[in-house]
Amino acid sequence: MADPATLAEFEARVQANTRTRTQDGRLVLDVACPFCGAGDFLTVDVMAIRHALAAPITCNECQRSIRSTVEGHAQCTRFEMVQTGGDDPPPYLPRFRRSI
Repeated sequence: MADPATLAEFEARVQANTRTRTQDGRLVLDVACPFCGAGDFLTVDVMAIRHALAAPITCNECQRSIRSTVEGHAQCTRFEMVQTGGDDPPPYLPRFRRSI
């Protein structure tokens, strides 16, 4: 499927494909693709999300990839999402910094 044509279409798709649920007493998050809103981008136990986002995750639909960087310091924690592959996001979305 092509990228949603508008920001409103993207937001509706993300809303439809992102949810929280419980599984075996654990909170699980189903996350839509941050580039095209496709479902099945990431399913993760919220307690393991930091580790799940450390490696690149590729969308099966748009073939874009993303990973996170987390830096902990005495006073704060810095969290950033970086794009690791695929085409630039649609023009209505902000650009992620690129990383390999």
